[in-house]
This record gives sequence, C-alpha cells and structure tokens, in this order.
Amino acid sequence: MAQPRKNFSNYIVDICTSQRIAMRLSQGQLAHMCGLELKQVQDFEQGLDNLSLAQLEILLNTLNIQCLLNEYSQGPDEDLRRQRESLQKKALRQLAKSDAIINGYIEQAVQLICKTTSQVLHAEFTGAWLLNEDKNYLNCIDEYVLSQDLHEPEYEYSAEEFPAWFAEFEGRRSLVHDTVTESNYATQQEFDEERKQWNIKSSIESTVIENGEIIGVITSEDIVERSWTVDEISFHNQVADLIMLTVRNSNYRKMQESFDQKNQLMQRHHNAVFTLMHDESIAEGVIQEGCDQITKVVGEQVAPEAYSVCIWLLASDDHSMKCVSAYLATQKTHDKNSARYDYTLQSYPNYIKALEKNRLICSANVYESEAYSDFADTLLMADGIVSSASVGVYVYGKLVGGVCIDYCELHQWSSEEEGLLSDISNQVSLLVLNHERKKSSHQLHMLSRAVENSSSAVFIAQQDRRINYCNNQFLKLLNKDASQILGLKVNELPFSDSSVDDAVAMLNAIAKNEAWRGELEFKREHDHALWILFSITPVVNNERGVIEYVGVCEDISNIKLAHQEMEQLAFYDPLTGLVNRRLFKERLKQHISFAKRHGTQAAILYLDLDRFKVVNDTLGHDVGDQLLVAIADRLKTSMREQDTVARLGGDEFTVLVPDIKNISDVEALARKIIAVIQKPIAVAGKKLSTTTSIGVSLYPDHEKDSIELMKMADMAMYHAKSEGRNNYQIYNERINMFSADYLDMENDLRQALVNKEFVLYYQPIIDAKTHRIHKLEALIRWQHPTKGLLSPVVFIPVAEELGLIEGIGAWVLEQACTDLVQMHKTHPEVQMAVNLTAGEFSNPELVKKVKSVLDKTGLPGRFLTLEITESMLISQLEKAINTLKGLKKMGIVIAIDDFGTGYSSLSYLKRLPLDFLKVDRSFVKDIPEDNNDMEITAAVISMAQKLHLQVVAEGVETEEQLRFLEGNSCNYYQGYLFSKPKPYAELETVFTEMLTKLDQEVL
Repeated sequence: MAQPRKNFSNYIVDICTSQRIAMRLSQGQLAHMCGLELKQVQDFEQGLDNLSLAQLEILLNTLNIQCLLNEYSQGPDEDLRRQRESLQKKALRQLAKSDAIINGYIEQAVQLICKTTSQVLHAEFTGAWLLNEDKNYLNCIDEYVLSQDLHEPEYEYSAEEFPAWFAEFEGRRSLVHDTVTESNYATQQEFDEERKQWNIKSSIESTVIENGEIIGVITSEDIVERSWTVDEISFHNQVADLIMLTVRNSNYRKMQESFDQKNQLMQRHHNAVFTLMHDESIAEGVIQEGCDQITKVVGEQVAPEAYSVCIWLLASDDHSMKCVSAYLATQKTHDKNSARYDYTLQSYPNYIKALEKNRLICSANVYESEAYSDFADTLLMADGIVSSASVGVYVYGKLVGGVCIDYCELHQWSSEEEGLLSDISNQVSLLVLNHERKKSSHQLHMLSRAVENSSSAVFIAQQDRRINYCNNQFLKLLNKDASQILGLKVNELPFSDSSVDDAVAMLNAIAKNEAWRGELEFKREHDHALWILFSITPVVNNERGVIEYVGVCEDISNIKLAHQEMEQLAFYDPLTGLVNRRLFKERLKQHISFAKRHGTQAAILYLDLDRFKVVNDTLGHDVGDQLLVAIADRLKTSMREQDTVARLGGDEFTVLVPDIKNISDVEALARKIIAVIQKPIAVAGKKLSTTTSIGVSLYPDHEKDSIELMKMADMAMYHAKSEGRNNYQIYNERINMFSADYLDMENDLRQALVNKEFVLYYQPIIDAKTHRIHKLEALIRWQHPTKGLLSPVVFIPVAEELGLIEGIGAWVLEQACTDLVQMHKTHPEVQMAVNLTAGEFSNPELVKKVKSVLDKTGLPGRFLTLEITESMLISQLEKAINTLKGLKKMGIVIAIDDFGTGYSSLSYLKRLPLDFLKVDRSFVKDIPEDNNDMEITAAVISMAQKLHLQVVAEGVETEEQLRFLEGNSCNYYQGYLFSKPKPYAELETVFTEMLTKLDQEVL
C-alpha cells in the first residue's frame, strides 16, 4: 500500500485536482496525456506518494500549473511561500470586511480589489471586467497601475475583436502565462500592440464565476518575466470570488431597494386612488373640477418629479382631443393654457393607433418610440420631455380620452406605475360616465316631449319586438287606434305582399343587432297602399345586449307614385312597350357581370329596318308607328324569356341574348329574325313588307365593356347595310374603321396637357326669376394642333381609359376657379359649375384637393358648384355621402347632372346633401312634340320641389321649351336659346347681351 507523500503539500494536489476538473478532463484522460497509469493519477489525488519529481512536472505542465520543484523542498520556496500566504490571507480578510464589498457597491469594491491585488502580487497592472447580458462584451470596471497608484478604467473588449481570448475562458478558472511570448499563448496576436505599448512580459487571468456561469474576469500583468506560484494563482482566484460576491451583494441590495421603492410607490398609489374614490366632483360628474382634482392628486402624491400630468377628452365632433386639465407637477400648479395641447386624431395616427391597440403606452425615451413619433420632435421636444406614459380612457369600449404623465429625464416605468395609470384611467372613465348619466337624465325628459310632438311617426319595441310605445303620428299614419297597435310584434305590422322580401331583410338585420333603412309598402284599410320610408335601430346595452328597438316612419306615397310613373316613362318605350335604351344598357351591364362570374357568353344583335323612311314618307307616321308595334310584337314572340328586346329609337332595335353556347346559335337566331320580319304585315288595311340589317357583337370574344359591345354591333349593322341590306354581319377587326384614328388620339392626348392645348368654354345658366346669369358651367375643349377644336365627347372617354382624366380634371377645376375670381371684379355674384368624372369623385383625396384649389385661388366655396352623375353614387353610397358632406362643409354647392338617365332612388336622394337636379337634355329636346318627355320633365320638377331641390333644365333651345319649363316652375335654364358655350374672352359680351335683352323685355 502506498504511503502518504513526503515531498509535496496537500496544496499542490488540491490545485491539480481543481485544474483538472476545470479543464473538464477525466482521470483517465489526464493519465493518457501525461503517460501515466490511471491508478497513479487516482493515488496522487487521494494524497498518496506515488509520483516522481519528473512525473509531477509533466502533470503540472499538462495542467498549465507552473511552480518550482526540487527534491529537497516540501514545495516552492517554503519560507517565501509562507510569507506570501500570510500577506495574501491578511489582504483577503481586509477585503472581506470592506463595506463596498459587503454592500455591493461594485465600482468602489473593484477599485479596492484591483489595488490590493496589484500590491500583494507586485503586478504592475490589475484590471477587472464584467460581461454584458449577451456575454459578448467585457466592460472595464477598473484598471489599477501600481507604479503610478492610478485607477484607469479605459480598456473594453468584445468577443468579435478578441475571439481567441474569449474562447480560452470556456471551462477554465485561470490562465497563467509566465511570458506572453510563449508558444502556447493563443491570444498573443490579439494583444500584440497592447503588449508592445505597455511592455507586458507575464500575466495571470482569473474568471469571475457565479452559479457556474462566467460573469467577468480579473487580470494581473507585469512588465518582467516571472513564474506565478500556486499560492499566487489561488489568491488571484479568491479575489475573483470576491468580485463575484460583490456583484451578488449588489444584486441583493438593488432588489431590496427596488422592493422598498415599490412598497412606497404602492402606498402612494393606494392613497391617491382612495382620495379620488371619495372625491365629490368625480361622483357628481363635474368634468373640469374632477379632471383638475385627478391631475393634482397624481402630480402631488404619485409623480411629484414629473413635468406634467394631463387629461384629454374626445370633443363632440369625434375628430379631436381637448386637453381638459394639465398639472405642472414641479411647479405645483395647473397650466392655464392647457388648450395648446389640443390635437386632432388625424394629426397623431400612430399615437391613437397605439392607444387603441394596447390601451397603455410606456416609453422611457419618446424619441425612440413609434407611438410618440407623430409629435416627439415638435410638441414634446419643445417642453424638454424625454419619458412619457399614456393610457386610453374608454367608455363602453370606445376611446374617449387619455391620461398622460411626462418626465424631462429618462424614467423607467414600473409595473406598479402601469397599474396606477390604469386606475387613474378608470377614475376618468367613471367621471365621464357620471357626467353622461346626469346629462342624459335631462335629455331623456326633453326627448320624450319631442318624440310625442314629432311630425315623424315613431314607435318603440321591447326586446321581444313587441311594440310598447307609439306616438300619435304613427297611429294617424296607419289609421289605427293604440289598442290595435300596442302589443303587436314588428313583424305583425301590415306589410303588403310586394314588400315581403324587404320586410324579411329588415327583420334579419335587427336579428343581427343591425340598423335597417328602406322603403316598405303597408296595407291600410279602405285606402290606397301606403309607402313608408322605414328605419329601425336596435338600442344596445353593453351588458344586456339589445334592450329595445326604435322605429321612425315617413309617408312617401306621393313621391313613390311619382317616381314609379317617372321610372316607367324613363325605362320603357311608350310606343312599343319594349325596354328603351337606358334600361337595355343597364341589363347589358348586369348580364356581362353574370357572364364574367360564371364564364358564359352573351351576344348583342343590333337591328335597323331597311328603307323604313319610305313607309313614313309615303304612308304617314301613324302607319309607320303601327308597323313598329307589329315588328316589336314579332320580336318578343320570337325570343326566349331570358332574352331582352329593346327599341333604341326610330327604327332601331337591339336584342340581348345571354348564356349562348356557340356562335352558330347566334347566327341561327339572326337568320330567324330576318325571316320573321320580312313576312308581310297587315297594317291599316294594307300588307306591308320590310327587311332588316343586323350587326352582331359577342362577349367576351369581341369586347368586355358594354358600351364598346354596342358600338361594335352598331358598326357591324352598318356593314350589313353596305353589303346590300337584309343580312347579318358579325363584328371583326376589318369593320373597325376608326382604330388608326384612335391610336393617334391616344398619342396626342398624352401631350395635350403638357402642351397647354386644353381650353375652357363657359355656358351661362339663367335664373328663371331674374332672367340674369346665375352661374357658368365650365366645358372643356381640345384645341388640337391639326384637327382644330374638339368636343369632350371625342376625347374624354379616351382620357379616362388612359388614366389621364385626373390630371385634366384638376386643371379644369383650378382654371375655372381662377377665371371666376378674375370675373368677380365685374360680376361679383356669378357662380361656377364644374363637372366631376367618376374617377375624380371616387378619389379619397377629393375633398383635400378641392380645398387646396380654393385656398390657392382665393375663391369662397359658396361660389363653386360641383356636378356629379347618379351612377357615381350608387356603387358606394355611404362613401359618397361622406365625400359630399366634406365638400358641403366648405360651402360648395352639389348638383346631380343628367338626372333621369340612371337609376334614381328616392332613398338615396333623401339622404344625400344635394342642392340641384339637372334634367338631362334628352328629356327637353323633343318638347313639345313628345308628350312622353314632357311628362317625365314635369315629374322630375315636381319631385325635386317636394325634396326641396332646385332644378336646372339643360338643352333649352326653343321658346316653346322655355314656356313649358316656365309653366312647370323650373328654377334655372341652360341651352343655346340663351347662349352657346363661349371662351373666357367673349363672356363679357354675353353678359352685355343678356343685360340688353333683359332691358328690352322690361320696356
């Protein structure tokens, strides 16, 4: 059995064993590396003397442990070692008693440790570094220079710059180098310049380890070559442990301080909230007094070091926030000019979005926060604000305000402060709720009186939809007693059969807690049908859901009747009863949409009777009309139920054939129509024979646009006539004689705006009462360099297709306003009308662009009329209403142009903020010859007056037309009878002529 060793102290064994474990070597691996037996290593670590000096030196070198050994000593220079150990232990005891280490004051403790280490080890430099959280950067806490007794915490290192140095620490406690130039010094190249600068010859580095993780390093370096003894290495490791202890004590101290601060903060929070909970002004809902109390309590009790505490509340317009109270905490006073903090929601989109998404925003540095980016560099920087926290104030889920605390220095927001902000927000919400309840109590009383005496019919239904209240107007409207109505369910109201679908839609809407508005027909005993503009709205409580329904009804029977008569006149040919051009175009659009969705085909057949003029000239128009009626009947009986036959005017007919299988079916139908029409027809005791020429266009083979399809069918029909009549032709590219001209126009049109080739002509609109010029309508013309003056009919469709219409429209608006401002110098009351295209009206920036033009030209909005068509309004009615309201806010007048040519709905006419209806010239041109047009025009004027709208009649060219319009109380006239469109330079002559004519009429 081996004996206890004699030559070496337990100290060396302990050092070797610790170093092996730190290097993550097993006993077997170490034995193999040193050329020893496994048992030799095991016995050595157990304290048995079984190694020679040579074997021990190999072991020490392998483990990077350097010390002097000889056969006659018990260790490296025993006496000197004992002196060093005594000094080292004394130094360690003194350091351990240091207040800086005990209390965890890192900077002071590390300075003391570095100085003591340098003095004990006689090392020229001793420095300490701590790793950052990502462990890729060493921050220098202190570096002590022994010869100068100087602390210089200057050098910092990153893993990216010194990868080898960082790598050497993995799994090791100490790095010992007797000379930094030795071959195994892996980091010598990384520190080459630093070694040369400071003449460093040897070094020792110990890692600072906490909970098994490296958190830093302490390094001692000398300017002479030296051998670091085992006790020096041990001492160096122990001072590294003292740094770890300091860091741990620092964390404990900070945790305790944080805990104490949180307790104090929570106590202040509790006191503040308790004060506010018992505040009378909040309970009574007194907004100003309550907000001032909240900001003062928060500023004095919770955030006395803050710059300000502010409360904003949503203004009545729902578009801006008003600063109700701003308390300057450091000055202990309220800001009397808090209105300077008011803002619109549109101005700070990122801030409002963050409040709505997160409710709470806390930023230690507002200049690095996306939420505060809207105003950090302006409003906050002006007051020197650096940190800010904001919380939204919500009532019934809607953002109605905000509370904000600002600091002029960096402030880290704690979770306790976030909780306080939420509590303060709740107090403001409670204040607003109490205010609204107090306000609504008074309003409810006033509303009850208003509803009872309202001219509108009103009813209220309970949650089960049973009517439990209705005013006298509702009973009068239905011609019933209260006993017959109260207790009825909404679905039991006397809807007529024609309104069943709409009534079901209404009931489905309120079942989904949605409002509904529309037209319904009611049955009324011993009376005609009753048309009602019916609206019903669920009243929703956040806690209980729908609690009741409020319905409002208005009698629109007379208007509806007029509308139905006008619709019949507007969409059907009075002679043949066939669909007219307007309705045909609408159905064509619908069938194209259907074909596009379902992948089907459709065809248009364009018919023109051959030599029909001969019949009119020889036999008279009455016979000609009878022939048209007979042909219309033959066409209707020859078509399928889903086909549409229309008379476009004169002797022109069209047939829309949806859902065709192949072109041969269309050709067969065309041949059938030719055969049917050429059969003799008995008219006025005579047998007449006629033929027809047919042009055919196909969807989607020829075109996908309805207007272009009709044009192509029309061109194909004329080609059929040129081929000898009584035949059909299918459209092809050879028929399109205008393609080359169209391409030329595209190229010229792209340069027209740049070359300033557009000009404006102005046509007067005459006031029926004063016979003076009321306004001018701006009409664009193109002064083409080779083709002369071109009408907008020629180039506007092309401009729209090319996407140029927006630029042209913007030019027209600005030029018209500029000319009117100039004209006001002599005619100050004249107004200007400008047409908007569909593209311009649908632009979401329209209101801003119009305002910009008014601001630029200086024209007041009341002098500008914008004309739009019905088709612009139908597709997105709610969006159109918002756009029109935005324009009306600037005083702009709104007119519906070409009224009657589209689908006119009384529902939207009543909802839109309109001023004028312009009767389309197609209704005026045949007055007084066409009774149908006279009836339509009179109906439009009558309906407009009932809707309190002004009427402008377009296309007035004869005295007979003028007398008819005067007899029907039309408000304004426009047409060649008064003046053709004139350029700006000739307008003064037009004014003079109109004034002269008026003077003559007076005389």
